[in-house]
Amino acid sequence: MILRVRRLGQHFLKHQITIDRFIQFAELGPNDRVFEIGTGDGRLTKELVKKCSFVLSCELDEQLYKATYEMFRNVPNLTIMNTDALTIDITGFDCVISSLPYYLSSKFIDWFVAQEAPRATLILQKDFYDKITSSPGERKYGTYSVLTRYCFRLTPAMILPRDEFTPRPRVTSIMVKLDRVAKLDNAQRIIRALKLLFSFRGRTINSMNKILMKRFTQFEPITSACDLRVEELEPEKAIELARAFSLVMV
Repeated sequence: MILRVRRLGQHFLKHQITIDRFIQFAELGPNDRVFEIGTGDGRLTKELVKKCSFVLSCELDEQLYKATYEMFRNVPNLTIMNTDALTIDITGFDCVISSLPYYLSSKFIDWFVAQEAPRATLILQKDFYDKITSSPGERKYGTYSVLTRYCFRLTPAMILPRDEFTPRPRVTSIMVKLDRVAKLDNAQRIIRALKLLFSFRGRTINSMNKILMKRFTQFEPITSACDLRVEELEPEKAIELARAFSLVMV
């Protein structure tokens, strides 16, 4: 392929059979409009334009953008942009596709919970997948577990060892599909409130109430689940509390 630029944390799939499995797992149809995060060296993009009616692909690295723009400049159903995909609000797309740089995983969830696209097919770091699929009471359960479990149905496909990529990463990856079951309105305020909520990890709701009543004069104490610790809350309850917090946070 064309370039191997790693400044922004890219790791490219090496094997065509794995790329084909990824595209197959995404269940793309000929009428689908796809938003691709990270054109990279164009390996996935080349397959996406064969399957879909339109692909908008965003690449932040200028060298990769210029190279792939030249490579695909005569492809009519593809637009490539040199921009940060996670700053764009997208409408009219059926699927988001990405082999995400690992450092963008949390930022992606922050962004995607507020979008309208019904599904995403991703390659994620396995450790991050373990975090977002954690259950209440588990050590890794936190803000991103709540957001993901509340907004999406997750379907894992296959574990990808480090040798599947170039350059070779230090971690194991996984293919995963996110099907939307809820859109989060006022997402950024809810996310801030969830992070505040989980800053009280280890405390009961009753203990947290006492602290927040002193911090926020308009805060109404939570009257349910008072004996539970914050990290024991089910996602629906955690979102409910975050909505209440967001009304009094400045």
